[in-house]
Amino acid sequence: MTRRRWSASILAVAIAACLPAQLAAEKTWSKLRAESFALRGQVSAGTLTAVACDLETAVNAFHPPTSGSDVPQVVAVDSARGIREWVPQFNERGRGNPLGAYWRGLYGGHIVVRIDASPAERLRRILHEYAHYVTHITHPEPAPWLDEGISEIWEHAAISATTIEIGHPVAEHLKRLRSQKDWIPVRQLLAANVIPSRTNKAWRMFYAESWALAHHLMFEKGGEIQTDDALKAYISGPMGAAVTISTVSSASGCPGQTHISNVSRLEALVDRAQALADGERPETALPLLREALVLDPDNTQALETIAFVHFTKNRPAEAAAGFDRVIAAGKGSYVSYYYRAVLAGPIPERSGGGRPVPQVEYLRKALALNPGFPPAVQRLNELTRGKQYLAVWRAAVRQ
Repeated sequence: MTRRRWSASILAVAIAACLPAQLAAEKTWSKLRAESFALRGQVSAGTLTAVACDLETAVNAFHPPTSGSDVPQVVAVDSARGIREWVPQFNERGRGNPLGAYWRGLYGGHIVVRIDASPAERLRRILHEYAHYVTHITHPEPAPWLDEGISEIWEHAAISATTIEIGHPVAEHLKRLRSQKDWIPVRQLLAANVIPSRTNKAWRMFYAESWALAHHLMFEKGGEIQTDDALKAYISGPMGAAVTISTVSSASGCPGQTHISNVSRLEALVDRAQALADGERPETALPLLREALVLDPDNTQALETIAFVHFTKNRPAEAAAGFDRVIAAGKGSYVSYYYRAVLAGPIPERSGGGRPVPQVEYLRKALALNPGFPPAVQRLNELTRGKQYLAVWRAAVRQ
């Protein structure tokens, strides 16, 4: 190689080293849409297909009562950093590095899961997070112990082509429970509204006790355990045999009629921003949304999501201005009209006639665009005391 080529190579390496890590390691996002979930990942097509097969196994095991567009938005990542990009609260000291996460918000149910594991472990992680999704469909705000306990039980289920075995004792949990080290009083566990941080000594015990409490609730007829003595007696006994469920159709398999396609930079930015807007740190979505607007200054999804973030952070004037911009352009979705209705009291919008636009008008428009949006239905019912609800709902459905 000539000296000039050597110099060029060294320069290229130096430039790459100086680039931001995210830019230097940028990969193409791909997406796969199945009937029961939407999947994205910066992974190979083969890996994305394998993850889709695991998700289909979970779908067939649970048979969740969902249809249409209300399906979980699943993101497959291959590192701890990938998880933290979607759930940035885990960047904070003491939060640790999770293997997966589930949360729900305006933009749907979100699952992020690390798939850098053996096929068996990868399926376990997916079952755990998908169980959260199904639990929250049935109980929108479950107690943390119940939420995690049910997911722990399903994580250790044995699924074959024709059967599901669920309820096997988990040796790791039993060992920790019987040692009683870092024991959490049962009443304290039942009353907890947060999970201990991963650096807390009681973190693993929280999951073990939650698993045992949920196991008793699901497989025994004695109801919920309320005392330490009762839980200790339960984990000291045989705990009963696992339940075997025969499936009518194959419990495992891969989704049919799927197509993998690339995700544009704009779409990837908006997708991640909306997931962040639904999470614990909504303002982390703003830099992504601003970048999206550089690519497309009139992008409705980005503009609406920025306004929604302002709303969540109690900035009503900024939120109203954002929703008004989208509505004035004639591109507003039910999101703009619903949240503009919420803001119509403190920040009145004036129509061409100079009068404030009443909340009911915004709500009617929101329901015309999305007849099944529960918050709009509830608020309209409250404002009209039920008098106009049926007529407005029927008109919305007809449109």
